[in-house]
Amino acid sequence: MAAHLELFHRQMCARSAAVRRYVETHKLKPQIKHHDIDETNHARQNLKNIAGDEQVPVLSVDGEPVKGSEAIIAWLQENLVSKKVV
Repeated sequence: MAAHLELFHRQMCARSAAVRRYVETHKLKPQIKHHDIDETNHARQNLKNIAGDEQVPVLSVDGEPVKGSEAIIAWLQENLVSKKVV
């Protein structure tokens, strides 16, 4: 069963932008629900509940946080990109 994935980000954050670019480049967007924490208080509160703070980017994998752009990209590479069937 596929993991439930949510990306918490800010539009104007360079590290968030790096993750979004990676997601777009590897055509992963349909698999990941995106939340800009500056758009809704609900997204910001969900991020706090999952990660304990408001630092972005954070990828929630079945409710468990993966924090930071490098860790997120590594997780995506290992768990989604390298397992894609061409």
